[in-house]
Amino acid sequence: MKHIITKLFGFSLVVAAAASCDLFKIDNYDYPDTSIKGSIFDKDTRELVGTDVINGTTLSVIEVGNKVDVPMYFRVKNDGTYEFATFFSGKYRIQPMDRNFYQIDEREITLKKGDNVVDFEVVPYIRVKEAKIELNGTIVTGTFKLECPEGDSVKEIGIFESKDASVGSTIYDSKEVISVERLPGNDEVFTVVYDCASYKPFVKKNQSYFFRVGALSSFQGAKYNYAPAVRINVGSLTPAQ
Repeated sequence: MKHIITKLFGFSLVVAAAASCDLFKIDNYDYPDTSIKGSIFDKDTRELVGTDVINGTTLSVIEVGNKVDVPMYFRVKNDGTYEFATFFSGKYRIQPMDRNFYQIDEREITLKKGDNVVDFEVVPYIRVKEAKIELNGTIVTGTFKLECPEGDSVKEIGIFESKDASVGSTIYDSKEVISVERLPGNDEVFTVVYDCASYKPFVKKNQSYFFRVGALSSFQGAKYNYAPAVRINVGSLTPAQ
């Protein structure tokens, strides 16, 4: 029995020594040496096309030359910009997915060492124009005009409230949504009214919240289009006189 234990002990030392050698091997793999950032612009107005952070616009990125085309997916920020810091230089195919604008062709890009800027020019499903969000007493009123560049009708409009600056149709504490189901008239002004007093579990006096207005196209699979979010301190929540 003594000899068996000694042999096992000796074998353990050999395994441990081998493992310790692996621990001290030099990691000679390349590190990511490039980054990519950019914006998604309305091709006609040059305004950023804001989106939802959750279930909003994503970018599909595929490295050219891999044996298997495995896409990587990256979220676009709610203001319509993006930034990804850990890439390897080389060629990639890139295309926006799950978007709130009409599909554009996949692009092949070459990322060089350092910072790279890749912008996209698109046509949004709906343009939310001349938006205003104002507080009067307990009432937050959103007014705006809508433009449908390709003639698809407006399915619904809404105003969304949250403590989170990424407020939208997928991040909100409360909301008011109105069905439209038609094309907007020329210079028609849409109005959505949100009564803070009706949402006291979510909206408390003298606190600040983000409000964002948007519209959803009837185009199949469309996502909400937005005006920028506005931060409002709701004050004492006293009804207007």
